[in-house]
Amino acid sequence: MIKKIVKYIYNRFLGVDLDIKSNVPLRILQPKRSQGFPLLIINSSFNDVSFGIGCKLSHCLCLGNIELGNFVSIYGPGTVLSSVLGKIVIGNFCSIGQNVSIQESYHNYNNPTNYLIGKNIFKDNSIKDFISKGDIVISDDVWIGSNSVILSGVTIGRGAIIAAGSIVNKDVGSYEIWGGNPAKFIRKRFDDEEIEYLEQSKWWTWDVNKLKNSKQFFSSQIKY
Repeated sequence: MIKKIVKYIYNRFLGVDLDIKSNVPLRILQPKRSQGFPLLIINSSFNDVSFGIGCKLSHCLCLGNIELGNFVSIYGPGTVLSSVLGKIVIGNFCSIGQNVSIQESYHNYNNPTNYLIGKNIFKDNSIKDFISKGDIVISDDVWIGSNSVILSGVTIGRGAIIAAGSIVNKDVGSYEIWGGNPAKFIRKRFDDEEIEYLEQSKWWTWDVNKLKNSKQFFSSQIKY
C-alpha cells in the first residue's frame, strides 16, 4: 500500500514516472520529471540521494550525500556507495556493476583506535571516526566493472572504463581504460582525433528527443 501511495504522489502531482519494487522512504526520492523514462528502484536502500531521469538501481546500498546524473545504472547485489564527510557525484550514462565499492571516506587510523568507537561505543556518531581525501567524482559515460573499488578523493574522467576487480586509488583520465590492483593505465579507447569528435558532440548533454533521433550516431563505430 505504501509503495502505491508514493508512486501515486510522484506520478500525479510531480509528473515523475516512478517504479518502486521495494519499500523506499519518500524523503530520499528527488527525481526530475521523467520524460518517459521512469526511475526504477529494486530492493535498494538510500538516505540522501538525488536522481536524474531514467536511473535504474537494483540491489544496492547508497549512504550519504550522493548525486546521480541522468540514466545511471547501478546493479548489485553487493554494490555500495558510501559518503560520510564529502559527497559522491556520478555523471550521466554511467554503468556500475555488481559488488562495486565506492568509498568517499575511511576509518581514522590516526586515532588511538581505528575502530568506529565514537559511533559504536559513545553513540555520538562522531565524524572524527572518519577521514577523507576528498569527494569522489565520476564523470559521464563511465563503466565500472564488477568487484571494483573506488577510493577516497578519486576523479574518473568522461568515457573511462574500470576493468573488473580493480582498485582505483588515483585519478583516471577521460576515455582511458584502467585495471588491476592497484589500477594502472592500460590504454585509451580512442585516438586523439576520435576523442575530439566525441567531445565536440557533447552527446551526454543531449535532451531526450535528440537522443531518440540519434540512433545512427550511437550504432556507428567511432573508429575511422
